[in-house]
Amino acid sequence: MIKVSKYHGLGNDFVMMDYQDVKGLNHSEMAKVLCDRRTGIGSDGLIIVKQHPLEMIYYNGDGSRAQMCGNGIRCFSKYLYDNGITNETTYDVVTLAGTMKINVLEVEPFIVEVNMGQPDYHPKEIPSLFEDEVINKTFNFNDEFIVASSLLMGVPHTVTEIDKFDIERMVSVGRFFETNEMYPQGTNVNFYQILNHDTIKMQTFERGAGLTLACGTGACATFAHLYRIGLVNNNCAISLPLGELVIREENKNIFMSGPAVKVMDGVINEEGYKW
Repeated sequence: MIKVSKYHGLGNDFVMMDYQDVKGLNHSEMAKVLCDRRTGIGSDGLIIVKQHPLEMIYYNGDGSRAQMCGNGIRCFSKYLYDNGITNETTYDVVTLAGTMKINVLEVEPFIVEVNMGQPDYHPKEIPSLFEDEVINKTFNFNDEFIVASSLLMGVPHTVTEIDKFDIERMVSVGRFFETNEMYPQGTNVNFYQILNHDTIKMQTFERGAGLTLACGTGACATFAHLYRIGLVNNNCAISLPLGELVIREENKNIFMSGPAVKVMDGVINEEGYKW
């Protein structure tokens, strides 16, 4: 039996496990099995919590390893608090996207601010095959032209405006960009509407997970792009299907704050599984 927990950040949900309980197992296969919403626990991703130093190991639901997850790192912080792993309110967490600085603002409800670092627009870093910055590029999607911009916010993100949050369209456009040859490692896709200078409405098609209810790095990427081109103010509410994130810029760094909620604790019956 392996201990397991489930958390969510505004509906972006994660299976969470301690590294010592799954050390030596195939984490990619575990992600595919446990994240399945019919035969597993069901989630967008798998987070493995490693200590000494604190490290977030993250896998998408399809078993692919991802550098970083904004909602996931808030849930990581809540897991640390719930399990008494740290009583500190500020600390560092190692990720494949670099070391993230955590600031616990409140514990009831649990609100975390994360310094998500600086956005990177260099094509080679995203990565993309464009020679120059991917700003307001035009893509041909089924004989329709879509204007989009891309950047690295820990993970690759593409940002495009949308008239209506139609699920079928977001999925089809999301898949188009995720598998586009100009993005050799794929890309997440953020669909947005600017409601006013202080509020952005958005939803994300995540690489390896599909359409999700929230994406922290996506919210940061969308804000960073719109702030850079002067369409929003320096402190924005990001309106998502189940709530809001607050994103701001300070000294070129992007800060995200939002909630994390524990759903359940349990154990996995390993019978029949091959990790």
